[in-house]
Amino acid sequence: GFEAALAYAVAAELQYNPDDVRWVRVPFNAALAPGAKPFDVNPSQFSITDQRSAAVDFSTPYFDVTQAVVTIRTSPAAAAKTLDD
Repeated sequence: GFEAALAYAVAAELQYNPDDVRWVRVPFNAALAPGAKPFDVNPSQFSITDQRSAAVDFSTPYFDVTQAVVTIRTSPAAAAKTLDD
């Protein structure tokens, strides 16, 4: 996908070979938790929030989306105007 291609492009720009890129699986929450990580870069689709920014360093966003909640008309969530509702 896009993130893998991005990681390989950054590695190439830094004069690393594709074989030098190692993929490490970590749970979503572990990737955002403060502290040491088993990786140097995590090219993933994260929504940048103040709370997450306090725990990890984000690059300049490379993909910007508008988030929405979609539901059926008969759902209790259909009347919600905010995520807190």
